[in-house]
Amino acid sequence: MFSLDLTPTGIETGRATTGFSIVVDQIASIIPQYTYSELFVSCSALQNRQIQVAGQYTLLARNPWLILRHGKLKDIGKALALFSAARKLPLKQRLLLAKRQLNVGLYAYQIRKTKARVAFIQSYLPHVIPFVEAALRTNTPIVLTCHAAYDNTKHDFTTDFARFLLQTLLPHGVLATGVSSGITAWSRAQVESQCRESIFHIANPLPPTPKAQKKECRKQGYRILISGNIGERKNQTQALRAIALLPPEKKANLSVLIIGNDTTQGAIKELAEKLEIDSFCRFAGQVPRDEALQYAAEADLILSATISEGFGLPFLEGYAQGVPAVFFSDIDAAKELGDPRCAVMAEPRTDQALSEAIAKAIDTQWDKQYIINSVQSYNAENIARQYHAVLKKAGKPTLTEKAWDKSLRRFLKKSNLAGKLAPQR
Repeated sequence: MFSLDLTPTGIETGRATTGFSIVVDQIASIIPQYTYSELFVSCSALQNRQIQVAGQYTLLARNPWLILRHGKLKDIGKALALFSAARKLPLKQRLLLAKRQLNVGLYAYQIRKTKARVAFIQSYLPHVIPFVEAALRTNTPIVLTCHAAYDNTKHDFTTDFARFLLQTLLPHGVLATGVSSGITAWSRAQVESQCRESIFHIANPLPPTPKAQKKECRKQGYRILISGNIGERKNQTQALRAIALLPPEKKANLSVLIIGNDTTQGAIKELAEKLEIDSFCRFAGQVPRDEALQYAAEADLILSATISEGFGLPFLEGYAQGVPAVFFSDIDAAKELGDPRCAVMAEPRTDQALSEAIAKAIDTQWDKQYIINSVQSYNAENIARQYHAVLKKAGKPTLTEKAWDKSLRRFLKKSNLAGKLAPQR
C-alpha cells in the first residue's frame, strides 16, 4: 500500500528535532518497516531535496520552483478568497492562509505521482488546510492524526478550527486517530455519535534504543533531565523554581540537565542564577535525537512542569529505559503514563507541590524493570500495525473540494477569530 504522509513540520534533512517532528519521523519509519507498505512524506519546509530516510520512507522534494510549476491558477483565486474571509485574523495570519493555499497544486501532484492509496495528515492545526484540499481534489482517502491536547473550554482560533475540521470531514468518510485516550475522547466529543467510531486511539511508539553511552555525558550525583523546547508551554521556569525549593541536602547531590531550544533569549539561565541553582544546572541547547535518548537513559529522573502534553514523549523515552518521571497530574499524558509505580504526579499546580513530588521521587526506590515493562505495549511493531489497519480501512471521502471550500470560508467568516494560528511545536 502506498501512503503519503502530509505533515506541517520541517523534517527536510531527515533529522527530526522538535517533539512533533520526532514522532512524525518515527511513525513514518515504522509503518514501512513492519507492514511492507511504501510511505512517502511531504513536509512544509520551504525547500528540501528528495531523500530516502533511514532506509524506510521517502521524503519528497520541495522547493519554490516545484510549487510554481505545479501551482494552479484557481488556487490564486482561492488564496485571495481565504485572505478576504479571514478578515478577523491579524494580517500576518491571513497572509499565511493565502500562501499555504498556493501549495495545493504541488501536494495534489505528489499524491498522484506516488499513487498514494491514502493521505495520512498529521495534526488538526490550520496548517493542514492545503493537505486536506489536495486530498479532496484527487479524491484520495484521508486519515487525520492528532498529537496535541486540546482544552474543551477554549474557543480560540486553533481549537475552533480543530472542531471544524472534525465536524466537516468525519461525516464524509474521513478517519482520525489520537495519540492519547484524552485526545481521542476530546475528538469524539466534537462530533455526532455516528462519527465517533471513526476515531481511533493509537499511542506513540517506543523510541529506538539509544546508542552506547559516552563517558563524557555522565554526571555524578542524582541526575534530573528536563527536555523540550524552552518556553511558556513546557514551563521549565516552574520546574527550576521547584528545584530551588528542595532541602539543601537534596540539592547538594543534584545534577540537572536542561535540553531544548531556548526561546526565552537567555531568561531561563538568568532565572537559574537568581535562584542560585546554576552551579548544578547545565543548559545543553538543542541536541541530536540519539544524544537526547542517551541523556534520558542516563538520567535518574525525568522532570516536567509542562502545561499541556498530548502523550508525553519525554516520559516515554525515560520509561523505555526504566527511568521514572515527575509531572503535574492535570496533563493529558497522565491518563496513560501516570502509573504511581512509574511516576510521582504533583497536585495542585504549585511550585511547592512540584518540589515535594521531586523530593518524593528522589527518596523512592524504583523498580526499573517494572517501569520498562509498563510501556512494552507501545512497541514499534504493535503501533505500526495499528496505524496500518486504520490506513487500510479509509475510504474515499464523499465531500467535494467545492463543498470544503464553501464550508471553510463560512467558518472563517462567522467565527470569532481573535486568536492566532499557533506555531507548530
